[in-house]
Amino acid sequence: MSVPWSEAIEAFLNYAHVERALSQNSIESYKRDLEKFGRFARQRGFSVQAFSAEQLQEYQLTELSKDLGAHSQNRHLSSIRQFFRFWVREGLLKDNPAARATAPKKPERLPEFLSLDEVEALIKASEKKPRDYAMLCTLYATGLRVSELLGLKAEDLDLSRGFLKTMGKGSKERLVPLGQKAIEALTVWLADGCHPGLEPGSSKSNCL
Repeated sequence: MSVPWSEAIEAFLNYAHVERALSQNSIESYKRDLEKFGRFARQRGFSVQAFSAEQLQEYQLTELSKDLGAHSQNRHLSSIRQFFRFWVREGLLKDNPAARATAPKKPERLPEFLSLDEVEALIKASEKKPRDYAMLCTLYATGLRVSELLGLKAEDLDLSRGFLKTMGKGSKERLVPLGQKAIEALTVWLADGCHPGLEPGSSKSNCL
């Protein structure tokens, strides 16, 4: 039995709407992807029931990789995979030609960081605000996560020995050495009394 691409796509969309009760947005997304795919297959003379993994690779190389990014390619291939899975279930196909199809992995984003000059400029700009200056100097000296810094209390600081105590991953306590600049900045801030009210929720016992 030969099933035209337009009818095959329409039958799948009806199934997605009625049996799977997908949202209208999902149906429209499937429709866009499959109509693009169907146009390619008709132009090449490929049939639904004889479609192969090699033909899908041709589609990926000539259409998807040219027009779409990695994320959109993955979504598009998922639509095609679901389409053929439906027709395997209906008995028109023996195997799903898209079962092993993969798109390029999303490129990993490199973490953004400040240059040394930018860090020094940021610290210098905070010098007139003892609290901010102490926080930035501590971050720079220790490499603490921001969440760790914000959780510090006055009793976690041992400025005489140049250490602070923090809870790391896995709730493991660790001692972190402080540089001289951080020690001096924290000393000034602590001497100022860690005045409450500088930030909502701040208190004398929670100085940073």
